[in-house]
Amino acid sequence: MVLCSALCMAEYSVQTINLPTQSAELPHTITVALPDGYEDYPSRKYVTVYLLDAQDPTIFSFVKSSFENLNATGYIQPVILVGVSTHARQFDFTPQAQTEKGKKDFRKSGGAEAYFRYIRDDVVATIESKFRCEPFRVCFGHSLGATFVTDTMLAHPGFFRAGIAISPNLVYDDAQLLRRVKEPQATKVFGSTFLYLANGKSDRLEERFRPKTEEFAKYLSEHRPAGFRFIYKKLDNDYHGSTNLEGYPKGIVSLFENLTVPANDIDKFLKMPPKEMLSDLKSYYKRASDWSGLKLPMVWDLNNWAYNSFYSNKPKAALSLLEEGTETFGMDINIFDSAGDIALQTGDLAFAKKYTEQGQKVIESQRGSLSAKTYESFHKSFSDRLQEIQKKQGI
Repeated sequence: MVLCSALCMAEYSVQTINLPTQSAELPHTITVALPDGYEDYPSRKYVTVYLLDAQDPTIFSFVKSSFENLNATGYIQPVILVGVSTHARQFDFTPQAQTEKGKKDFRKSGGAEAYFRYIRDDVVATIESKFRCEPFRVCFGHSLGATFVTDTMLAHPGFFRAGIAISPNLVYDDAQLLRRVKEPQATKVFGSTFLYLANGKSDRLEERFRPKTEEFAKYLSEHRPAGFRFIYKKLDNDYHGSTNLEGYPKGIVSLFENLTVPANDIDKFLKMPPKEMLSDLKSYYKRASDWSGLKLPMVWDLNNWAYNSFYSNKPKAALSLLEEGTETFGMDINIFDSAGDIALQTGDLAFAKKYTEQGQKVIESQRGSLSAKTYESFHKSFSDRLQEIQKKQGI
């Protein structure tokens, strides 16, 4: 696999955000991690991941570090990570019990609907008013948190376009969620969504939860509606408390394989003749865009394809991708920077000059949104390249 040389490890920046929450029973703050470059590219929007159980800072740090690594190695695109806490897991993450057994086994339960409203009205509303979010939300949950993810995708179709549910307790309330998913037409709510469901082995809780999880997965697989992307995995993990450490990274990579070309398939495209590669990539991303509702490929992905093509001795394909990118992402500085860079290296001075000058105009139009340091860095990069182009042209 050829990776863009620009890939590097870059830390997400973390901040705490206050919420308008009135209830004393619910957290009044959330933790947000913004990807590297968020402030530098004011036209970019991001898929948003909502991580449950963020009252445990080690889980938030683990997921943040995982995203940083997976971004750097090209397995996922940058996302906004939102850590959502709870003061009462058993209550907040469980739907109202419907059986006497459920009411007896979980006496402090039934708050899932109220917790969903808190996430919708306070958490998501705040995030989407403050940050540049794509209309594609993902929810991560483990154990009872995974129960909440599954319940929410059933009860509120499409609010989360994707769920990563690791080791869910589907035994709860005499397997309430399994009963609900088997109701007539129930699985239709999963249309055009993604669900990654996984469990471990051997551990007491994993063995207790496993049979109903397997039954739930089998039913979904056999009754999946059109557009539903579903993956069920048995993890090589024998401790309930750590299945999320394996499942979360695998789940987000599996999701992004529906939004980008899977890493193992990149070489297949790069070995094609240029015209065939461009045609197949266009068809692939058309299907992915239709399913997700996103404008694909994302700008980072497009940039990587351009450099991968260039380093695979397909310079014209690289320039074609970037030329299309300047039309799709006309306010993204990096696209113009890459177009000028690759064109200059290939000797297409007219192309290099055109997109370097357009890049300068984009920088000037965004000057008020950029820090002085970022503006000066971009401005110098484009000015230096333009001087080099003019020198080569004998001007």
